[in-house]
Amino acid sequence: MSYGSDPYNASEPPPGIQTYARQRVQAPAIALIVVGILNLLLMVFQVGRTVLIAIASPQELIQERDETLKVLEEAGLLPKEFLATYKQQQQGQSPEDFKRQVLLISGASCALGLLIAFLPLLGGICMLSLRAYALCLAGAISAAIPCLSCGGCCCFGEIVGIWALIVLLSTEVRAAFQ
Repeated sequence: MSYGSDPYNASEPPPGIQTYARQRVQAPAIALIVVGILNLLLMVFQVGRTVLIAIASPQELIQERDETLKVLEEAGLLPKEFLATYKQQQQGQSPEDFKRQVLLISGASCALGLLIAFLPLLGGICMLSLRAYALCLAGAISAAIPCLSCGGCCCFGEIVGIWALIVLLSTEVRAAFQ
């Protein structure tokens, strides 16, 4: 197809381009929706963890932190210098301040995680209806970034995100969104 080769052509896309674009975006859009749903399911655990932090006593959180540090230290995963510096910094902090700090960090990561989890889902839904091109791009990009997508460990999110980007950036599909 040669539609879209002239960047100054502001006319309506040909009638067949909508059908062609819908066929091209259907599979990556559904895959993007699946990535979004998986991201949201993963966020359920993070939200649950934040709720547990909120109802836990400060002493329980400190005990859990100390046990985790001990396991990491015994496994040799943390340098001794880091542990010494961390323990020195935490010495003057009250248990209530520690709980507030942990709750703030966990709550902020939940809010950001939920936003990032919704982007592929909304992007996929918009792709199916050929609406909100920028949101579709944002959803595909958020799925393609390894540490943001649920499939980061097995490359599922990255593959789907890149696939959706390739389809979205094609001339015919881009023209169908206008």
